[in-house]
Amino acid sequence: MELIKTFLAGKISLNEFLEKLYLDTELQELLEAEKNMKPFTNDGSLLLFFLNTSIHDSGFDINARYALKEFLEKNNIKFEFDTLSIEFSDIVRSSLPNWLHVDVKYFEEIGATFDGNNKKEVKQKIKEKVSSDFIVIKSAPKWIQDQFWPFSEGKPMLFIGELGMGELLHDFSKVFVFYDLKLNKFENIVQSY
Repeated sequence: MELIKTFLAGKISLNEFLEKLYLDTELQELLEAEKNMKPFTNDGSLLLFFLNTSIHDSGFDINARYALKEFLEKNNIKFEFDTLSIEFSDIVRSSLPNWLHVDVKYFEEIGATFDGNNKKEVKQKIKEKVSSDFIVIKSAPKWIQDQFWPFSEGKPMLFIGELGMGELLHDFSKVFVFYDLKLNKFENIVQSY
C-alpha cells in the first residue's frame, strides 16, 4: 500500500509506479482481488485495468490516480492526495494540439514550476516546448489512428511528412516519416483503417 500512497502523494510518476507494480507480486494480488470498482474493473479486476491500459492513453495518469484513490478509500486507508499533479495533467492535455498526445512526464521540468496559481504561464511554457521540440517540415501529421510521435534518445524526431499508400496496402493507409537529425536515421509509421 505504501507504493500506492507514494504515487497518490505525487512523489513518483505513473511510469515509476507501474515499473514497481510489475515487480510487486503482493500488490498485484491485492489489485487482482478488487473486481468491483466500475469502470476501472470492466476488464475483470483493478490489476487488469493497469495491465491493459497503455501508458500513452490520454487521461491514463488521472484515471490511475482516481482508481487507486477509490481503492484506498474503499479499504479505509488514509493517504495524501496530490491534486496539483492532476491539475498539471489537465493543463498539459488542454495545451497540446489535437495531433499530439505526449506523456505528461515529458513536461516534468515545467511541472516542477507549477504551484496552482500560475496556470497561464505554465500553459504558455508547454505550448512553447511543443513548438520548439515537435518540429514538422510542412504540416502536422493527420493521424488515422492514435497520435504516436516517435522519440529517439528521449527527443522527439523531426516529422518529414506523410504518404498515402493507395491500394498498395489494405484499406486506406498512410506512412508517416520521421527523422533523427543527430543519428541520421528514419522511422516510418504505417496506419490503416
